[in-house]
Amino acid sequence: MLLFALLAVAACSETSEIEAGKSAFALHGELEDCLADSVNIYETDGFAYHQIKSTPLIKSGSSATFRFSGKVPQKGFYLIGTSLNNLTPLILGGEEEIKLVGKGTNFSRSTQLLNSPQNENYAKLKLQIAKVNRRTDSIMQMQARLYVGEKTPKRQKEELYQAFQYIRNEHAKFRDSLKKADPYLAKIADMSLFPIFEVENNLQKYPNALKHFANEYFYAIDFKSPELNYMFPLRENVITYTRTLCAAQENFIGKDSAILFLDNLLDKTAKESRTYRLILSGIMQGLSDQESQFFPKYAQLYAKQYPQEKGINRENSQKFGKITETEKQKQQFAKGSVPPEINLPSPEGETVKLSSLLGQYVLLDFWGSEFIPSRRQIPYYVHLYKRFHARGLEIVSVGIEQDKNAWLKTIREEKMTWKHASDVQYWQSPIVETYLLKSLPSNYLLDKEGKIIAKNMYGKDLERKLESLMIIPKKGEK
Repeated sequence: MLLFALLAVAACSETSEIEAGKSAFALHGELEDCLADSVNIYETDGFAYHQIKSTPLIKSGSSATFRFSGKVPQKGFYLIGTSLNNLTPLILGGEEEIKLVGKGTNFSRSTQLLNSPQNENYAKLKLQIAKVNRRTDSIMQMQARLYVGEKTPKRQKEELYQAFQYIRNEHAKFRDSLKKADPYLAKIADMSLFPIFEVENNLQKYPNALKHFANEYFYAIDFKSPELNYMFPLRENVITYTRTLCAAQENFIGKDSAILFLDNLLDKTAKESRTYRLILSGIMQGLSDQESQFFPKYAQLYAKQYPQEKGINRENSQKFGKITETEKQKQQFAKGSVPPEINLPSPEGETVKLSSLLGQYVLLDFWGSEFIPSRRQIPYYVHLYKRFHARGLEIVSVGIEQDKNAWLKTIREEKMTWKHASDVQYWQSPIVETYLLKSLPSNYLLDKEGKIIAKNMYGKDLERKLESLMIIPKKGEK
């Protein structure tokens, strides 16, 4: 059954008369607990906010009503609220008599948009995209489990092939149906669906899923399309893209470096366009989230391109110092350095220490049982542990956990038979600050002296590295 069928039918029946790109709109609202005197509409690039419309509130006790009508610069995503600290997003343009209800003191959580098929369908679309992305990720995990060894049984390959065929067909049918029903939402789906990395079809062109992601995530997007100028989900997806590249960039080489991918993304559109501004602010936010050394470069580019945004540029300048200080802290995790001691309880209540493992190669893994990217690496680790443990490899998995039972259940079910440790304090654990953890998974490969050899190396890259360090098993040996 095709996911999105109901959404597509609804979109056809409810929005077919809406002129694509039409900027006229009418909006009225009813608010409770309202203290402000006016309601405003803003446009934003994610950093800078510019008020484009305002209307007074007509009050009756603690309740109030308002009405907007007119045109926005173009159909797209805007923000409405009583102040910059009290906003909610919505799509405007091409619809009349949208009704907004909620509490005037809390637009972000209380607002409901009624009589607006495009906003209702966008809300449905986000849920459906999340479902398909979870299904795609599930198939990718299945692939990871099958391709960790030297050989994959023919029957399992066939099952995997059928699963990939299904998800590819699902993607294609959804895109086709949504393009007919609502081309605007179709563009959002194109930039939000995860690219499908199939080893059998993609490995010759891309050596791993990460490089496939870097090259293919935005493959269906025409960055010169004017519709992207006010399509705020573009920025959200650029943030995801940037975070992923930033977390992995230490293992990119040559033309595949993160910085080149980000520059290439900016080069796809004109500097004077709002699309460029959305992309640049998304890159900056992603780099800021990761406290990346690349942030100053793009912050300086933003300041040069938008000198009028003095407050934003001043804030970005202040981040330089913080990131510089973080970069100094990161030096303790440079290759050849000895990382901070681990001193955490095991599932059995014993103390796990890195210093007790000198004389062995150690893969220090930070993960979380509730995080899908972490779970995706487990089959590789199971394979590597079986292959290299007898030759001197130890794995220490530090769980960033909030539920001890869920943590132990995952260890047991996934047959993770190596060393584990966690204080079960989740992101409040002191180890998070000690190791500057921003996302999971994260790992360090240590030599026999406890010094860092590599960071965030996964899959075949990690296996080849271990082969170069240890005695390579004979052909056919597991």
